[in-house]
Amino acid sequence: MNAAAGFGPGTKLIMRLLKWTAGLVLATLLLIVVLIAIFGWNWLRAPIERATLDKTGRELVIAGDLKVNFGWPQTRLQADGVSFSNPDWATEKQMVTADAVKVTVDLGQLIRRRVVFPEVMLVRPVVFLEQGPGGRRNWLMDINQQDEGARLRIDRLRLDQGTLGYDDVRQKTRIRSEFSTSATLPVDAGIVFKAAGIYRGLPLKAHGNGGPVLGLRDEATPYPLRLELIVGDTGIKLDGTITSLLKFTAMDTRLALHGKSLAQLYPLLGMTFPVTRPYAMDGHLVHTGSHWRYEK
Repeated sequence: MNAAAGFGPGTKLIMRLLKWTAGLVLATLLLIVVLIAIFGWNWLRAPIERATLDKTGRELVIAGDLKVNFGWPQTRLQADGVSFSNPDWATEKQMVTADAVKVTVDLGQLIRRRVVFPEVMLVRPVVFLEQGPGGRRNWLMDINQQDEGARLRIDRLRLDQGTLGYDDVRQKTRIRSEFSTSATLPVDAGIVFKAAGIYRGLPLKAHGNGGPVLGLRDEATPYPLRLELIVGDTGIKLDGTITSLLKFTAMDTRLALHGKSLAQLYPLLGMTFPVTRPYAMDGHLVHTGSHWRYEK
């Protein structure tokens, strides 16, 4: 007896559809394999650039090679010769240019339509961050740069060497900083930086060094930082650790301050102090949870 004789017309149609579907999926996978074999991953550059333009209204250009190293739940990507434009209102034409961008993508979060980069490395980047009129911020990825939920989440950031700029016309702030890695410093002090500009209308100069990996949202690993800063007539020295550089979850630092008057701390701390004689203080600053303590 023919084994297929027991199937009705509807069952046979379903089986044919399943075969066609399987054949289509196999053909698609085969096409992808052929494209990868011939072009590597570079055939993905144009779709990524178009998707970025549609989503943000801003141009992403990947001029060099694109490489993908699959893994679960994290996949690593590297793009060479990358630039990402600023919105029209920004002062600088490009928000980011870099010789190479290396990112780790959380695929589990991506399935939930959340873009999370556990780690990003920028090789010789030039980055300009800017706050514009109406509360717009160029690091927000929505069309109008006003949706706080449209920011890219980066947990840890590695910087090779380059330039970082920050502008905020409303706050009378314009800062430019240069940073580089240094093999002569201890392993926990891999970044050397210097900065100059205007902060809230006051002249600013700074220099220091920090760890090789910036823990922007990493709330488990304290980030080592040494900083000397002069803003106006106020001098600041800081040496210690900060956990989560964006949230300031915790701090454990040696902090020294000196200046002509405590009243001049208002632009820095947003707190009003009385006019005083010249002062100098040196102590241990500790922050955990909602508590701050300045001791010894």
